[in-house]
Amino acid sequence: MEAGAAVSFSPLLVENTYEHWRPELAKAYRDPRFIPITYIDQRLHEGTAFFLGTALAGMVVEFLTFPGGAKAISVLAAAGDQDEILGQLGERAIEFGRECGAEFAMVPGRDGWRRKRPDFFHYQTILVKEL
Repeated sequence: MEAGAAVSFSPLLVENTYEHWRPELAKAYRDPRFIPITYIDQRLHEGTAFFLGTALAGMVVEFLTFPGGAKAISVLAAAGDQDEILGQLGERAIEFGRECGAEFAMVPGRDGWRRKRPDFFHYQTILVKEL
């Protein structure tokens, strides 16, 4: 796959481009000092992150390999219709992860997402306090 290229598996996932969803994806983090949109731009350009998009939502995913050997597809940012993110787009991301050898799918996010995806188990909570 060419660095920076959008992941495209079916017409469903190419209805909108990263550029279309970029302004909303930039709002995915409460504070851009954690993950600014320029970092996501860079990762997509390098081919170390991948964009999936539909008419209703956009998602950027990455692959993580843990010291113990586990490989996971992880959502770096998502924006748009919550039902689309949790439904069709999320399922396509999981399928993409399987195709690329991931054993787990990870969705970092706010606590409300856990209630919406009971098929996922709670792995970690990160509490943050500005100093």
